[in-house]
Amino acid sequence: MTTKRHVLLAGSGPWPQEGPGQATGPAIRTRQFAEPLIRAGHEVSVLLFEDARRTPRIEGARQTAALPPDEVEDPAVVASVLDLADTDVVIGVGSMLPVHSAVELSRALGKPLWVDFFGDPLAEQHALRTRSGETDPLFRDHVWRLARMAMTAGDRFSTVSGPQRHALIGQLLMLGRMEGDDRALERIHTLPCAVPDSWTEAPPEFPWPDALANRGVRPGAPYVYFGGSWNTWLDETAMASAVRAALETAGDAWLVCRGIGDDAMSTAIRERFLGLLEPVKDRVIVLDDGAEEPLLAHAKASLCMDRAIPEAVLGSRNRLLAMIRFGARPVVTTLAELERELVEAGLADGIGSAEQAADSIVAAFGRTDDQRENDAAHGREWLRRVTFAETLRPLLEWIDEGAPRRPDKPGPDGLVESWARFPVENLGTPPPRKRWKIF
Repeated sequence: MTTKRHVLLAGSGPWPQEGPGQATGPAIRTRQFAEPLIRAGHEVSVLLFEDARRTPRIEGARQTAALPPDEVEDPAVVASVLDLADTDVVIGVGSMLPVHSAVELSRALGKPLWVDFFGDPLAEQHALRTRSGETDPLFRDHVWRLARMAMTAGDRFSTVSGPQRHALIGQLLMLGRMEGDDRALERIHTLPCAVPDSWTEAPPEFPWPDALANRGVRPGAPYVYFGGSWNTWLDETAMASAVRAALETAGDAWLVCRGIGDDAMSTAIRERFLGLLEPVKDRVIVLDDGAEEPLLAHAKASLCMDRAIPEAVLGSRNRLLAMIRFGARPVVTTLAELERELVEAGLADGIGSAEQAADSIVAAFGRTDDQRENDAAHGREWLRRVTFAETLRPLLEWIDEGAPRRPDKPGPDGLVESWARFPVENLGTPPPRKRWKIF
């Protein structure tokens, strides 16, 4: 029988909503943790990192608050907007700021801490640096200091993929966190990207999208879909080459893109991609917003093409789960673990070049409605293994066990794992906060 606990969950906002709007990966990750905890009967207080103070509406939560960057890391400020008196467990998820907030809250409250690294912090930062051309090492060092604090403070850890778990094991070894603990590996879990339980059932039927009909795309016309952020990992050059070749081969086919660049870098990526498609621009539809489901429901294929960087190898791709739910055949590189899993399951086409991607897109244009429906049914069956509830089993079991803390034992090299005996470093002046939404 589950003993009700008061769980303080620090994560990323805004809270994902069904329907129109584009939820970020860290916000979806926060929901992935919150909903199973609430459904298991725990009292969950949710603290979200957002741009301004507000009180989010989260069904079933005991209390909620959203704080801006300068306040979310301060336990005293958090205590002024949330009642922390009887907190039993602290969890940090989504990005490095809420994770660091959870570290500080766990320390102040003296409570067990679960740290979720939603992507490797240094790999994420490397992806940004290689994209932006930034050479200042201070930002990288700041990220690493925050990651080290979380690695030193955590009692349990989770990652988004098996490869990232292996990387975290190495990082914890470097910090002495594996010494003197013969169960150290059992305290590091892989919690993959996940979906609500409802995604395993057939979605409602969607009519041909008005957004396409109003732009001259006839009902039933084949199109390949790309949606989501124009992020640091995207190989926009190879993707544009593949799409251009596919559209030039297939006369009555389209590319449909959804999503805006939410900062200068992602806007530049989007504009570069669209510029490379200038020769076929008459068959490119660009939508800034609106619901994604109707677009996926009629897409013959969808795209997820990564640059060959560490983030792609260690991370994951949330958007693929929505693609297979609707049978919008994903055309993917095979760097990420999730991409390889879907290719092995027959749910995606793995490619190694732009030419192969173009061939896969053209082949997908010829798929029948029955083939799409079969893929969608297969995809929703596969999603049963990655529902919110299924992926969060290790966390729920840990809390049911009383959230035992990690043994505090010094390693033979003199490193001590206890947060209380770990020197707090002077972090200096943090970098501009607008960049933290990536982490």
